[in-house]
Amino acid sequence: MLPVLLASLAAAVPTADCSQHVEGPPISAETRAAALRQSVRVHGATFFGLRRARTADFEGKRANPVIKSGLSVRAGAPMRIKVAARDRDWLALDYDRTDKSGEGAPMVRVVPCAPDTPRFSDDGVVGDETGWAGGFVVRRNGCATLLLRREGEERWRTARVAFGARCR
Repeated sequence: MLPVLLASLAAAVPTADCSQHVEGPPISAETRAAALRQSVRVHGATFFGLRRARTADFEGKRANPVIKSGLSVRAGAPMRIKVAARDRDWLALDYDRTDKSGEGAPMVRVVPCAPDTPRFSDDGVVGDETGWAGGFVVRRNGCATLLLRREGEERWRTARVAFGARCR
C-alpha cells in the first residue's frame, strides 16, 4: 500500500525528464564563463541568466510575468526543485512542458540524462549536465527562496533569488 501511495504522490509532481531535454551547439570556455556570471548555481543545478531577474520589473504596466531561465542539472539522481511555501503566492516554476495554464507549479522534479545518452542534434553524448528550457512565473517583485534536493538526500539546499528587488 505504501509504495502505491508514494508512487501516486511522485506522479503528482510535474516532471521534466531526459526525453524533454534541450541541446545547443558547443560553446567556448569564455562564453560559458560569461553565462555563469549571470546565473544562479546551487547543488549541481544552474539557472542560466537568473541573476538578471533582479533588475526586471514584475509589477509595472509593461511587466512580463515570465522570466526565462534555462536549467542545467549535473548527472545523478533526480532532483526536486521547489519554491519556499511563503513565496508560492507570487512565484512558480515552469520547466516540465506539460503545464499549459501558464501558472507554473510550486515544485518540479527533473531527471537528468545518463552522461552517455546520445544527443539528438549530433553524434555526441549529452555529457555530465542535462539542460531544460523553462523559467519562472512571477506575479510581483520580491526575494524568493528556492529549495533543491536530490532523491535519496534528507537535506534541502537553498538559494535566495531576487526578482525585481535586491535581497539580503
